[in-house]
Amino acid sequence: AMAKVWHDYFNKTDVEAWSILHFQQNWERIHEGDYKPLSYDKATDALTKSLFAIINKSLDTKKIKKANSLLTTLQNKQAIANVKRMLRRNMNSKNIDTGNYLQFSSCSDVRIESVSTAEGSASYVKDTLSSSSLETVAETESAGSNSPGHLEKEDDDQSLFSVDDDGPSMPTDESSGYDANYGDLSPSEIAKEQYVSEKFNPIAIQNNSSGISSLISIMVKYCEKNTTSKFDPANSYILDLSSKSTIAKEFTPECWSKLIADCPNVVTVEYHKELDVIFEYLFGKQIKNVQQARVQWENLRSIKAPEYKSEFSYGIDEWKKILWWIEWAVGRFLNAFETKRNPLLQNNCHEREFLGGYLVPIFQGALALDGRFRVSWGEVTVQASMQRRNNNKIILEEKVDRGHLTDLLCSTESYEMLCLLACGGPHKVDFTKLASDEFNLPRLLKDTLDDIREKYNKENKSCLYTIGLQQYKSEVRVYLMELRDVYRLHHLKTLYLPLTFSTYRNLRVSLSWAWNIRGLVNDLLEKLIDDCEEIGSVTPQHYSNNMNTSDSPSKTKKKKIQ
Repeated sequence: AMAKVWHDYFNKTDVEAWSILHFQQNWERIHEGDYKPLSYDKATDALTKSLFAIINKSLDTKKIKKANSLLTTLQNKQAIANVKRMLRRNMNSKNIDTGNYLQFSSCSDVRIESVSTAEGSASYVKDTLSSSSLETVAETESAGSNSPGHLEKEDDDQSLFSVDDDGPSMPTDESSGYDANYGDLSPSEIAKEQYVSEKFNPIAIQNNSSGISSLISIMVKYCEKNTTSKFDPANSYILDLSSKSTIAKEFTPECWSKLIADCPNVVTVEYHKELDVIFEYLFGKQIKNVQQARVQWENLRSIKAPEYKSEFSYGIDEWKKILWWIEWAVGRFLNAFETKRNPLLQNNCHEREFLGGYLVPIFQGALALDGRFRVSWGEVTVQASMQRRNNNKIILEEKVDRGHLTDLLCSTESYEMLCLLACGGPHKVDFTKLASDEFNLPRLLKDTLDDIREKYNKENKSCLYTIGLQQYKSEVRVYLMELRDVYRLHHLKTLYLPLTFSTYRNLRVSLSWAWNIRGLVNDLLEKLIDDCEEIGSVTPQHYSNNMNTSDSPSKTKKKKIQ
């Protein structure tokens, strides 16, 4: 019966007038004088089913949008609390015993993402989900509504749950759910935070009054699950945003996509366009075979420098150095392609040969070009890692743990800014080593980022980041880590080094990204230098951080699967 009432109501009432307020008004009208027999659970379920039916079957986009908005509001705990208060005042004024019938618990498990939209309306629901989900409750009462039980007519006042043209309406005082912890954030920013913490994430924290980040709460709950590996980076508050992340299933697809897209603006700078004249000369469409590529390479130094601009990331006198670097890196691959027994195709081309002969010319050559960085390769100790592992030890009494090793480290006297871990040659690889690298690289980046933040004196540290490279066979993955709420590990790019001339143009992408990475590291160094009056050793400042890196789990003997 209730479902039919709602069906008739939605058909007869103009879509702009739909509101949760009508839930109470219709409940009074239909069951006037007989309130107790009706359970609010059943009535709310009927409303929910009607809204689902509209979203699934209606072809009217206005109705779909409004139904989606109301359904989202039903999931908002603060909204339900405000409705309860209004109903309780209204019923008390009529001497009605509300008893236990004001229950909205049956809607708490309803998930917007579970709605299967009908053909023709699915795309619209997807487009409007974000905006409608940001609705937050403001308990709207007129100036004369101070007496208990006062209830305005909807025709004379704004709907209890509404979004105006300027954005979501927000609670205006403590009784209506305003959280002082949000500080000076605008209403839209507050709504966005609540949207991410409560709507997108099935296990998000429900009460933000503690001031703890919702992402931290998600990760803590995720780590408490029995199915979560003890080697998962989330145990160290690292949110892995790569395609291999296992925490992705804790978010809706829309939220996960937004987290992936929410990269620092610095990664959008295309430094490689400064060298387009070189790349077009070496890798243009006119290059058909290795002989032509060799001729172009031999004449590389004849390329004239473009007109210098102040925004270039290199100095006015560094064009020759750039040509020498590219000559070195490209020449290594051309030498391999021209030999009868291409070393890149041999199974015995091991990790050290591949790293030193082909990766180092690309990445060390770019990073060390202007002499600002020390770029060591081999087995290099990461000092930030060693400091973290021995931070709580009495050095004179306890055995000191060694720092983690990296295969290439870009650093200055005070900062470690880029780590590269190599795993195997182009064909042969140790899967245990790969798993170990994938576990250690995020921790190394976190250690170096914490060390940089500790030495950075400015209050706003959100501009800081570190970069990591993971080589696996002929693949190189580029990562960036920053700290916003939690440590976010962004997967920026996957590069593929050429093993034969047929993939020679892959080298252009690798060189372009090596130059981009150089630009990112230089940009970071400029921020750090700007913080200090002179280059040199920097004294660490007190840095409070409760998101500690977990100890490496103890490894047990592997079990052989029969």
